Amino acid sequence: MKTYDKSKTNNLYKHFKIPNISDVKQFRLFGNNTEFGDRSFSLIYAWQESFMYVYRVIENTIAVLEYGIDKKLSVILLHKENTDIFPAVFKLYKIFSDFELILKFEYVSEKNIFAYETAAKKFNKKIKVFFNSNDSDYFYETTDFLVLKGKCNKKKRGDINYLIRNYPDIEIVSHSKKNNLIKASISIFDKWCNIHNCKNCFYGCEKKAFLRFMEVFDERYNKLCVSYYKETPLSFALSEYIGNDTVCYYFQKNAERIRGLTYWLNAEMAKEHINIKYINLGEDMGIDGIKKDKESLRPSFLKPKYFVEIL
Repeated sequence: MKTYDKSKTNNLYKHFKIPNISDVKQFRLFGNNTEFGDRSFSLIYAWQESFMYVYRVIENTIAVLEYGIDKKLSVILLHKENTDIFPAVFKLYKIFSDFELILKFEYVSEKNIFAYETAAKKFNKKIKVFFNSNDSDYFYETTDFLVLKGKCNKKKRGDINYLIRNYPDIEIVSHSKKNNLIKASISIFDKWCNIHNCKNCFYGCEKKAFLRFMEVFDERYNKLCVSYYKETPLSFALSEYIGNDTVCYYFQKNAERIRGLTYWLNAEMAKEHINIKYINLGEDMGIDGIKKDKESLRPSFLKPKYFVEIL
């Protein structure tokens, strides 16, 4: 961001406050149910340092301000179904206008675009709607995800069979109050970090974000699973129930490169959510390797996350 915008941004932030652990209950009361994990309090809290998340409550809506990696400001609106978002949109527009800043909302689902248009019309404004295909989330039907259907996944199925043959006693263990797996997950993270460049972590330190996430871990919504072979932790994955029929996978790391381990862990995590219709593996961020891998897993559909700008 240019230096002349800095003072405006600092003053804007005075209208918001930093989220803390105790805010999780309030966020869930405001209908933190969405198909996008980016709108989850768990991720907002976990990545607060990287994205400078702050929030304020405006009537029946929570407005979360984000300072993105593109050095631009945007707002995430959290609310219950069928909430009139006009009071929040109007109040935010006035605040942003006072600082001569553009008001832009992000992570908007297609079904909610009309609500933003309706709210803007009430104070004689129009909206601009756009999206980046790289930001779309990959959704998979859980039943299909478990069996890795199709010729394109033949090698993946073979890799899983290889893992089971060569690691016959591999097991998966779930985190709970009685069975703390944070230490094991960090040991996996440390080994993963040793063979990866920190510069490739686009959003900041994933290990720090994971530890913050675990501060608000709730067994009713989250699952942390670690795979072990002969008492040695090999990999872990962390997920969260969002909405009524979706689970998001957030963190997944392997301690070492083992053929079939990632796909085996994906399947084992899916079994933990067998009654959930969809698994959301997030976006590909425009990275070819991630894109090809997620496409090969045969997504049921890609769901775009829209930006809405008040003109």
